[in-house]
Amino acid sequence: MSHMSESQRISRRTGLQMAIGGLVTVAIPTAAEAKGKRRKKGRNERPANEEWTYIRSFGAYGDVNDLVGINTPSGITFDPEDGTLYLSESRQHCVSTWVRNGSEWDYKADGKFGTQGSGVGQPRAPEKIALAADRRTLYVADTDNSRIAIWSRPDHASLWKAHEPFGEGVLEAPTAVIVTRDGRTAYVADETANLVRTFTRTAITDPFVHSKVLDIGGTSGDTRRFLDAPKALYLTPDELTLGVVAADNDRVSLWSRPNTKFDWEWATNVEGVDIPHTARLTPDGTQIFVPGSTPHVINRFAKTDGVWTAIAPLVRTAGLANAGNYLDLAFAPDGRTMLVANSGTRAAEVEVWQLRPVRD
Repeated sequence: MSHMSESQRISRRTGLQMAIGGLVTVAIPTAAEAKGKRRKKGRNERPANEEWTYIRSFGAYGDVNDLVGINTPSGITFDPEDGTLYLSESRQHCVSTWVRNGSEWDYKADGKFGTQGSGVGQPRAPEKIALAADRRTLYVADTDNSRIAIWSRPDHASLWKAHEPFGEGVLEAPTAVIVTRDGRTAYVADETANLVRTFTRTAITDPFVHSKVLDIGGTSGDTRRFLDAPKALYLTPDELTLGVVAADNDRVSLWSRPNTKFDWEWATNVEGVDIPHTARLTPDGTQIFVPGSTPHVINRFAKTDGVWTAIAPLVRTAGLANAGNYLDLAFAPDGRTMLVANSGTRAAEVEVWQLRPVRD
């Protein structure tokens, strides 16, 4: 199947968008800080009188080869221990890093790695990004090179080094990747193949190998199982539920298994979001957040009588300059802070949302 051009792909991701200005810097608590501040009610549990609230943004738009500015942040993840933030930038063809700036809620740009090309360490239009559980390996959906790019480091103080990618000759247009905690299984959303492909390895030092019999999705058979243009993935902490964003189906497809030794079986679909860009389960497991084509809106779903039902969306109303689309989001270890990658035409930033008391 032929690939869309980079400009077509990015245009479809972001829609019509306009500039966002300003630079504000923030930081996310480390896991140790989050643990110290955890309330007696239990991890990630929150009272009913709190709601997610937009707080501020950081970062600013940058043209291609800008060492500080952001351009089309399509994927976001961060280190749960030291709080380092990683953004995959589709139009800059790189991964940018953001580090704490010495005081609470303060972040600064800390360089970029990766350059446009087809060699090792040269992504083209990368999308979603994943950090391994050991915090020493980064996996990036290298979309226009039809592979998963890999960077690793021997320890957390060392620089990232590019390694041989995987998936070449199998993947068509990978848009997202997640890796299980043991590092032995990788799931890849392959947009133009309409599949979630599975790669496995016996030891974490071995290369990933495609396990075709474990792939899921497609556009034939039971229409409820269709995965038309999968764009993003999430895996629940117990690794028993896999969420797949099927952009052209306008839904999130949920797959489940009784334990990790079983294959995935389709469970249900979460419907009703126009061209969803990503999906994430909240840390308390009660809601699914799904940004779509509507600028500055995060659609939400909560389970009622066993069915995921739409509830009031989150809408940013403060500090708006112009429209932009939410392409990815990530939750901090404390379960009370959310980072959202916002991309527009000649505009880009990372938004910070937090759970705050609701005023009566």
